[in-house]
Amino acid sequence: EPYSVIYLLPLVIWIGGSSDGTQWNRGFVGFTIGLFCFWFGLLQVASVMLVEDYTTVWAKTYGYVHGFFVMNPNLGLSWYFFIQMFDRFRRYFVAMFNLLQFIFVAPLAIRLHKYPIVLTTAFFLLGTLFKPVQTLHDAALGLTLVAMAPRTVSRMGNASLVSLFAIVVPATLVVMFYWLWLETGTGNANYMFFQCLAYNVFLSIITLDFISATVKRDKALRLTEKVGLHAQGGGATTKDKSE
Repeated sequence: EPYSVIYLLPLVIWIGGSSDGTQWNRGFVGFTIGLFCFWFGLLQVASVMLVEDYTTVWAKTYGYVHGFFVMNPNLGLSWYFFIQMFDRFRRYFVAMFNLLQFIFVAPLAIRLHKYPIVLTTAFFLLGTLFKPVQTLHDAALGLTLVAMAPRTVSRMGNASLVSLFAIVVPATLVVMFYWLWLETGTGNANYMFFQCLAYNVFLSIITLDFISATVKRDKALRLTEKVGLHAQGGGATTKDKSE
């Protein structure tokens, strides 16, 4: 998955950065990036040696999925969008759908660089929303990663709790409407699309609330640090005056 490259960013921040994000261990950062490039290149060379026509393999793996040639109904929204699209607009929207998820990388990395685990979770949830072929496994793993940040979860609102319980409904109805549409022929694509839309809306609410709660947590920590510094400064000033 090309999108998985962005997980190198929180890994580098976690390994090479300091706790306050002001100092960097360039040796560890360079080693991490170099190790990633080495294994990536080694696996690609091994694939070339094992498969004669390597371009065909790329076209039938990365190109087949990220070129949105897979029109089988799934929990995502892109399948419905592309079966309704005129062919002359296809290249533009293929590029847009593939690059849209990378727009959020820089803003999130700048704002949440102190929390590598939270940053990884945010990247994964956003990647799930824009993934060409979604599965329940993606949402399940994303929600598990959310639970790894209990301090952020404690600041999430009621909307996330409602969405967590409500997301089960469209996830269940998708299976039923898939059967009605493609097996019995008594339904149509709109039945399934509306359930996929509801599923993604609930997952989006959880994702946005998780990111918002992390920002609130960071603001609270910064305010606490400022209050502590002012208290220390005030105590020192009082001591100087007494002396």
